[in-house]
Amino acid sequence: MFLAGVVGALLVVTSAVLLTDRGKSDTAPVAARPSASPSHPAPAPVPPAGVKCVAASCAGQDPEVMGCSDQLVRTVGSVKVGVAVVEVRYSKTCGAAWARLRQVAPGDRVRIGAGAAAQEAVVAGARRDVYTKMLAVAGPAAAKACATLKDGRSGCATGTATTGR
Repeated sequence: MFLAGVVGALLVVTSAVLLTDRGKSDTAPVAARPSASPSHPAPAPVPPAGVKCVAASCAGQDPEVMGCSDQLVRTVGSVKVGVAVVEVRYSKTCGAAWARLRQVAPGDRVRIGAGAAAQEAVVAGARRDVYTKMLAVAGPAAAKACATLKDGRSGCATGTATTGR
């Protein structure tokens, strides 16, 4: 009886080995998709019509000339300094921020900064509103706009994370 049990077990194991696929398949293996890597980066997103820069290529550029203003921009932070208002302006489409100073007087200054990124500054002339060039930013909360009025008063607005553009 013992011998019959051993022979039966061997037959079951042998049948299982012969009848299984042992890792083989009738179909060819699917080739792995190439992934983005430093040597083969993913293609950059194509900006909408009229937008001439995205992220780093916007740094130091005029937001109006580069198509980053109008419907593509939001004010994500503001503070009143005297009668002037300093704003952080942000375009998600362009991945950039800039400062705008409204109701200015000649000699008022505004600047934009983002962490260690270079700051752009502008001095108001005879115009009522002035704005800086753009800085590439990771998001609206990374930007800070500061104004110094001719009379010495100053204030800063920090961007806040928002949804939307």
